[in-house]
Formats: sequence, structure tokens, C-alpha cells
Amino acid sequence: MIDNQGTGIMNGTGELSADGKVLTWTYTFNCPLTKKPTPMREIETITGDKTKTLEIYSVEPKSGKEYKMMVIEFTKD
Repeated sequence: MIDNQGTGIMNGTGELSADGKVLTWTYTFNCPLTKKPTPMREIETITGDKTKTLEIYSVEPKSGKEYKMMVIEFTKD
């Protein structure tokens, strides 16, 4: 996956569900706060013929707990 929204480099892999509707990406990036490698997860879900959802999760540096960073709803005209 290529994303031009940031200046850092993330390395990761993706896995497609058996039904072809959910693509789960797992990444590692260098956290700007901790300066350490940090996991991140993205889930792309086809929700209809012209709709898709992208959920992005990361890990909170102090607690180590995963949290949802963002949800994007895509719709084609």
C-alpha cells in the first residue's frame, strides 16, 4: 500500500478474507513520540456495491492498549 499523507515509512502486510470483502493490514512504524517501532492496523471493508469503510488502529504509547484512530466512509457516485 502507498500513502502520501505522511513523511514516515511504514512496512506492513495485508490479508484478504475468504469472501474478499475485508482486507486487514498490519504495519510497523517509528512512533514520533517514543522513537520506537509501533504497530498499526488498518481494516478495509467493502460494505456495499459503491461503499467501503477504512478503520485505523494504533497503540497508545504509555498504556500499550490498541485504540481506534480513525474511521473513513467511502462512497462512489
